[in-house]
Amino acid sequence: MKDSIRLLRFWLVYLGLLGCGSPSKTPYFPPGSTIEVSGTYLDSSGQPISDRKLSFQNLRKFAYVDETSVEVETFFRLLAYPFFGFYDLLFGIDPFKVDRSKYEQRPNYRFENARTDKDGKFVFKVKADQMLRDAAGGINIVVVNESDMNSLFGKFSFVVKSLNVKLGSVSFCDLGGIQLTEDSGLDTVTFSWSKPNDSVARFVLRFAAVNSGAALWTQVVDGNTTSLNLPRALFFNQPVRLAIESFYAFEEEKKVSCLSSPKEFTLNSPSLSLASGGLVSATGIKFKINALTNGSFFDRPYFEAFESTGFTLDLGQEKLVAKLAFYNLQLQASGKMKISGSSDGVTFTAPVEFEEKRFQEVTFGSPQTLRYLKVEFSSRLKDLQEIALF
Repeated sequence: MKDSIRLLRFWLVYLGLLGCGSPSKTPYFPPGSTIEVSGTYLDSSGQPISDRKLSFQNLRKFAYVDETSVEVETFFRLLAYPFFGFYDLLFGIDPFKVDRSKYEQRPNYRFENARTDKDGKFVFKVKADQMLRDAAGGINIVVVNESDMNSLFGKFSFVVKSLNVKLGSVSFCDLGGIQLTEDSGLDTVTFSWSKPNDSVARFVLRFAAVNSGAALWTQVVDGNTTSLNLPRALFFNQPVRLAIESFYAFEEEKKVSCLSSPKEFTLNSPSLSLASGGLVSATGIKFKINALTNGSFFDRPYFEAFESTGFTLDLGQEKLVAKLAFYNLQLQASGKMKISGSSDGVTFTAPVEFEEKRFQEVTFGSPQTLRYLKVEFSSRLKDLQEIALF
């Protein structure tokens, strides 16, 4: 019997070391093991980038900023610190004046530095038992080059699967400069760029307000696309910063991407949102809300405290509406939303159902004349920065 128990213990330990039979994303390695992470940085022509400083970050979350994340303001200046920068913003800390050294001291964060050699190659060696793990046991890593705000970033985000992690290469993306065209006679603006030499899975265009650094809009397009047409009213009357992230690999637990240098612009002929100045009534909230129509994208989130599941927007008078846009829409649980309109606030049209997305432009089948817009969600509303109509 004792021999059987010893054998059972042996197999349990063995399976634990292999990661078999465990919900962990990363195996549990033998004590004293070293994780070795290697890869290569290349310029846009495929030549090695030598002597480039890199940072190796180990976070308790999967270390990839979601493509529709609100954390655009940190993505430009604090690319290496995607989660903690936004936390500081909530407490009034300027993201463009952050002391990076404090990030190295946080309990949910581990930081290492290295440089590429003459062939653009890098190697990080870290003790496996010193690595932070997430709730599922995964070891989440980001490797990104140190740079200033006007330079290119190459980024690996991945979950460790073995002691020897070979990442391959990441190329800086030459998009030929981001071009902007204000379409004559139309309420739209067109952004265009060139494809990099390497095959791209998708592009993510990230827009931020220059003055506040707040997230403005995020749009995902196919890797074969080289232009995007958007309504002028999306950008209001303010300076905007745009950078494009090119994803060379977009697997569930591995992302390889390059971020272009940003382009700043202010539209010559901006269009105002039809919702400007409108007031919002929300379930569970006794006061009227103007923060959703004031053109500011840095208002403090407060919906979550009131357990709202919908709201009604009063435009003040009837207006002809063709489209609406939601900025940083977050629900407690992903789901759907229903949208209906009314002229008198009593009788509403049959609701139209849409999938909920964080940054979303919704087009009606045909323009509608309405004064009131009702939006209902399948779960509680966590946050919404702005709603625009045009």
